[in-house]
Amino acid sequence: MLATSNPRRDEGKDHLGEWNKKQSFSVEAIESIDVSELSFRLADAHPELRRLLHIHIPKTGGTSLDAILCARRETLPAPVFPEYLPTILRELMGQEPVEDQAPAQLLSQYLSLKDRLLAQGKLRWLLPVTHIRLAEAIGHTRDHRDVRFTLLRHPREQVVSMLRFRIMHTLHKPDCIIHHAIHQILGMTRDTFLSRAQASDPELFRMILRLDTEVARNLGFSSWLCLPGQPHTSEQMLASIATHGIHCATAATMTRMVHRLTGLTDPSAPSPHRNRTDDLNHSGLRLHIDDSVITPFVEESSVELFARLQEAGALAVWADPTSSTNDYWRCIDRAVKVQAKNASAFRPLGKDAVPLSPSLARLRLLQEQCQRAITLEQDLIDQRRQRDMVVRSRIWRATAPYRRLRHRLAQLRRRLSQAGA
Repeated sequence: MLATSNPRRDEGKDHLGEWNKKQSFSVEAIESIDVSELSFRLADAHPELRRLLHIHIPKTGGTSLDAILCARRETLPAPVFPEYLPTILRELMGQEPVEDQAPAQLLSQYLSLKDRLLAQGKLRWLLPVTHIRLAEAIGHTRDHRDVRFTLLRHPREQVVSMLRFRIMHTLHKPDCIIHHAIHQILGMTRDTFLSRAQASDPELFRMILRLDTEVARNLGFSSWLCLPGQPHTSEQMLASIATHGIHCATAATMTRMVHRLTGLTDPSAPSPHRNRTDDLNHSGLRLHIDDSVITPFVEESSVELFARLQEAGALAVWADPTSSTNDYWRCIDRAVKVQAKNASAFRPLGKDAVPLSPSLARLRLLQEQCQRAITLEQDLIDQRRQRDMVVRSRIWRATAPYRRLRHRLAQLRRRLSQAGA
């Protein structure tokens, strides 16, 4: 989850565009293609499956949500990065990976299991598994059938959970390849880190949170819900939710949200809990975290967004068994209108800019997608036309000797006929 672990992650849509040009992959390709590139390409495979684009904000319950989506074996989890392969095999596909396997072997194990699931004919969805941001979700999008969603949690609770998670993960899973050991990044020995954590050293807590704020950009919602170059404000985040069709819920209502969007879950079944900090605390370590340490790292704009969605009822609407996605978007409409009317809280997104209503924004997004499809089709037609011209030109050049011979024979026939006359 630290930015240093995945330098590709911030490349976003441009990198995805390169892989969209490549159409196939197989077990035989493992030896000839870099494993990280091949596993990244997995997320662009199987166009027949609809996409579940989970903007996975850290420490909001997203790992549990992925487990819910894959529980019925109707969803194919796709490892966007190779370090997620062991987790996907174990947690989402129910197969224990062989220890000390090379990435290529893990990938081969994944592909064999994937082919088995495809042969059963039950798969309907594809879920790219990683912490993707809005720009990458847009890059992964194929068409209007794709579903975008995210989980939100009060930003203060998220900061506390992230701090506890970092410490427990460093102490009890120091060799994890997804989460680098924090004590190594901070230049400490493990014993020094443990002693300072046991003493609930506020300065240690600040150093850890500073990494997640300034380096990894994990804390808060703005870096996940705003495109690069956009202001990190609650207005912009709400505009992104409305414009890009992002369904929001909390951990308490995520099962019902998934049921409304996909029909994959039983809304009355209890939600699984995965990747919880308490599950890592085998030593019973108690951390005493003062509010003065947490407050500077709580993103104010995220607190505003969370409050506005709560006031509009957008986060609680899924709890009503009779509600639908239309009810959710009515709540988002309400939040946008309240935001626009509240002159003291409203900050323009740009010069003379006013956010679109969600219904109009979704219509405009659909128009843009249709326009992109038309442009792509026209490009394909132009490519075929150019290719046909090249083929005709090559045929013309290749048959030139035959045409010259035919012309000379015709001239010879005319001369012979004239001589005979």
